[in-house]
Amino acid sequence: MPSDVERTLRPAWRFPLLFFGAFAVAIAPLYYGRSADLLLRGSAFDFLWLMGLAVGAVLTQWWYRRRGRPASLLPIVLWVVLGFAPILWRLSSLVWLWPFFVRYDFGLLAIGIGLIALAVYERSRFLWVLTLAYTTLAALGVVYDIENVYYDVLGMFGVRDQDMPFDLMQVTPVLLPGLLLLAGGLLASRTRKPDGRQRGTGPNRMNEPR
Repeated sequence: MPSDVERTLRPAWRFPLLFFGAFAVAIAPLYYGRSADLLLRGSAFDFLWLMGLAVGAVLTQWWYRRRGRPASLLPIVLWVVLGFAPILWRLSSLVWLWPFFVRYDFGLLAIGIGLIALAVYERSRFLWVLTLAYTTLAALGVVYDIENVYYDVLGMFGVRDQDMPFDLMQVTPVLLPGLLLLAGGLLASRTRKPDGRQRGTGPNRMNEPR
C-alpha cells in the first residue's frame, strides 16, 4: 500500500473522479425526456455504462502506474464486474432487484461502490467525504424517481403540472452526480502540496507530481 506521504503528495485517485465525472456528464443528455426509449432502447444503455466503467478501470490502472504508484485491484475489478450487473440481471430471474436497474443508470452506483473501495485503500479523508456524498446522491437517482421531488418543490411555488420541466428532470439524476465528481477531482488537483523536510537538513520542497 502507498505511504502516507505518497497519498498526500500524489493524489492519483483524482483521475477516476475526473474520468467518471466527465463520462456521466457526457451521457446525461441521452436521458433527456426519456430519450432512452428512442435513442438507446433497452439494454443499449447497459452496454454504454459497461464500456465507460471498463475504460475507466483500465485508464485508472494506467494512470497509477504512470504516476509510479501501486494501484489497488479491488476498485478496478469492482468497476468491471459491476458493469456487467445490469446485463446479467436482465438475463436472470431476480425480479426483486428491479429498482436498481429499471432506470438504466445503475452505473452511477457501480462507480460509487468502486470509489468506496478506493477510499479504503487511499485512506484520504477528502476522498471519503466526496465518495459518501456522491454515492448517496447516485443511489437516490438509481432507486428513486427524482421527478417526485421536483414536482413537490416546484408545486409549492405555484408551477402548474403542464409547466413542469419533466424532460429536463430526467437528466439531473445522472448530471448532478457527474458534476459532483468533476468538482471533487478539480478541487483535489488544486490542493497545495506540503513541503517535505529531511532530518538534519533544511527545508526541501518535494517534487510535485506530473
